[in-house]
Amino acid sequence: MIRGISLFFWLVLASGLSVGEPRESIEKLHEMANMGRQDAAYRLGYLYWHGEGVKANKEMALHFLDMAERLGMPDARYARAILLLGEAGQSESERGRAELTSLAKAGYPGARLALANHYLFEYRVPGHKRIARNWYIMAANAGEAAAFYNAGILLLDEEAGKADTAEAIRFLKLAADKNSDTDAMRQIGDIYRKSSDFRQDPELALKWYRRAAELGDAAAQYNLGYAYFVGEGTRHDPGLAYLWARKAADQGMREADSLVGLLCKDWTEVCVYE
Repeated sequence: MIRGISLFFWLVLASGLSVGEPRESIEKLHEMANMGRQDAAYRLGYLYWHGEGVKANKEMALHFLDMAERLGMPDARYARAILLLGEAGQSESERGRAELTSLAKAGYPGARLALANHYLFEYRVPGHKRIARNWYIMAANAGEAAAFYNAGILLLDEEAGKADTAEAIRFLKLAADKNSDTDAMRQIGDIYRKSSDFRQDPELALKWYRRAAELGDAAAQYNLGYAYFVGEGTRHDPGLAYLWARKAADQGMREADSLVGLLCKDWTEVCVYE
């Protein structure tokens, strides 16, 4: 499953003021910005855009973000691009997209990932998945950890271009190893278990399911329980099948609950506490 990442995460970091902040704080920020404080101008851009502690005014917001950029804060250009990209008006969103594309091509941290998310989830023009995949791959290859998972998933999606399972596994392994991403671990397990265009390896699939299961992933716990139930990639072991199926069932997974019921019907000794 593809994962979305908010384009507006920067806003949480940009603001040190909350709704209802005293008016004096806004006035102080104006004074600081006019004295050349780039951080004050940047924060005012946020506050005016969202109307926090001051009446919303997008022209003022852009004015202060432009000021922050002129004062030497590169983050201001990125913030402006993100804000414009979220606007309903075509001219504003096109300006934001152009600015973000320029930043992405220049290697600005986060811009490639933001642009990838934009094409995948919001700007669904023909070929949008292919464009998104290219930006996710570039972001991932630049070491942006948040891009690893989606780069891997889209490399398995033929709507995004020719599938490349080996490369997909490379990125999913990065997501698993660097981010402890249980979805990535389980996805690798699925590839080794049932991929039609890649070598199947039930034992390796079990290894990846176990990593995710031990971190609490319910679907991986069920897959592990089922593998022990049928002896796929391991020995048939009703006790371990029950152990893992029970963990998944306790998290509300219906398939796991059905497996627990089947185990308790045929191997009552493993279900003494049911």
